[in-house]
Amino acid sequence: MSYMAHAYILLAKVKIKMGSYFEAKMFLKRAIQSYPTYTDLYYLLGITNRRLNNRKEAVEALDSAIRLGDYTGIYITEEGSGSYLSYYELGEIYREMENNPDAIKSYIQCIKTAPPSFLKAYEKIPICYEKLEKEELITKFLEEECLCSFHMAESFITHEFYKEALMILKRIPKSALKLELEISCFIQLGLYEIAQALLEQCFKIGKKKESLILLYIYCHWSQQLSLPYEFFTELKRNKKLRWISSLLRWYHDGDNLEIPNEKIIFIVDLMLTYRFVRLSESFISKIDKEELELTYGKRLFLKGYFHRSADNFLHIMKEKKLDGEGTFYLGEMMLEKGKIDDANYLFQEAYKQDVSRARYGISYCQLYKAYQLVSKAKQNLVRNSLLLDHLNIITEELHVLEMGQWRTTWNRLERRNKER
Repeated sequence: MSYMAHAYILLAKVKIKMGSYFEAKMFLKRAIQSYPTYTDLYYLLGITNRRLNNRKEAVEALDSAIRLGDYTGIYITEEGSGSYLSYYELGEIYREMENNPDAIKSYIQCIKTAPPSFLKAYEKIPICYEKLEKEELITKFLEEECLCSFHMAESFITHEFYKEALMILKRIPKSALKLELEISCFIQLGLYEIAQALLEQCFKIGKKKESLILLYIYCHWSQQLSLPYEFFTELKRNKKLRWISSLLRWYHDGDNLEIPNEKIIFIVDLMLTYRFVRLSESFISKIDKEELELTYGKRLFLKGYFHRSADNFLHIMKEKKLDGEGTFYLGEMMLEKGKIDDANYLFQEAYKQDVSRARYGISYCQLYKAYQLVSKAKQNLVRNSLLLDHLNIITEELHVLEMGQWRTTWNRLERRNKER
């Protein structure tokens, strides 16, 4: 009997993955009549209703899943369907409804009931926080012990709430990771002197990672300050860090830069992550390596600096040196700006250069143009059921493409620079 119930679950999951939400809803409602205590059915019904924009019904289904709890009886169940997964989905629905206080409450419940590896709720709290009364809310956060964690602080840093992240970090015991996160906040706030002092503390306790040493250098360069003499001597002693000595000699004395290109990209990535953008541009122009210009443009894009990367790609495109990957990225930028025809052309060019995921971009642009045409026709023929059916099919197909993995994504440290 439990296998029959699970068959409904598997069938509904397939329908959801295919974007056939109406059919999935029908199967799930039928299954609930036969198996009213099966938590997973309500959880999936909540997801399905959310996809169909039936938010009230979605909330009711997810509340039912939470009331039933994580089922451990005869049914085959997904861990968390009656607890943290349902709380997370509730948070997403409330956020979409712009009910940010309830969204935050749901995310907090998700964090309390979720295993340590489930981090998605941490990422969403700062998004809701942005739209609420900041001072009152951060005080409430600090009352919740589960939120005074590195994950929460990192998420606030990701969304550029550096002062709030520092308030959370104050509640966390001293550690090397805490020091690094505090350094990150102070650099992002432009408080380089405090960051330098904390970096020196890191060096004293033996924390001499390449990234921290480079940040120490960037803080000095951005203020046009000289580095301490003992810092140079320490670098010379450490064989693993001699390439940084070479970088400093090149920067200050004009010596040949004898470090591999992958180290140059590492240097630039760190500059862009911590928003030393002008420093990165000066660095790349000073190197004057033609093969790095395109790579730098791609790094700008992947770090979320759209406008700067667009200028770089267009310049290279004029010289007919833009490769397929760069063309695809430029197509994504045009899509982001709503320039569908330009995006379609660029995706087609990228596909000709063997960028396989560009075919999804072409499909998306063509479907979007079809959606516009059918929508316009429907305005003139309001009662035409055939046009409405076509519109629903196109909308479903667009949604499936939007949910796909063909678009470029940003990780938590990179995404915060988007739109800059």
